[in-house]
Amino acid sequence: MTLKKEIGERLRKLRKEKALTQKELSKRVAVDYSYIGKIERGEQLPSIKMLIRISEIYSVPIGYFFHEDPLIGLLEHLPEELIDIAGDKKKRIFLKLLKDIDEEDIPLIIEILRLLNEHKRAYRYKGRLLKVAEHRRPYKKKHLS
Repeated sequence: MTLKKEIGERLRKLRKEKALTQKELSKRVAVDYSYIGKIERGEQLPSIKMLIRISEIYSVPIGYFFHEDPLIGLLEHLPEELIDIAGDKKKRIFLKLLKDIDEEDIPLIIEILRLLNEHKRAYRYKGRLLKVAEHRRPYKKKHLS
């Protein structure tokens, strides 16, 4: 599919989701409605300036018009740690709760998490030492007969 067609399909989808006619959209972006129709049919490639105006009207990033899936396009730019968190339901819940905390509580929460991680590392380390020690055979004295 050509870029003109992809942009046109995305524009049509957005316009219909917002229940606007081509005329209503054309008034908002200050162009003739036939121009909107040409874009949607993939006959006209809009300028970047036009796409910026349209993206502002619909409150979508301009990249929406260029990625096959806007969400995937955004995910490609996220750090790997955030992608891992996004895939874990419990961690997403944790992040949602963090959103509502007071700024002054952040140092305390960071310290709690740091101590929790240190405790877990120490526990895991001690657990490995105990397992190694348990595998050793006890010393037995040989009896002289």
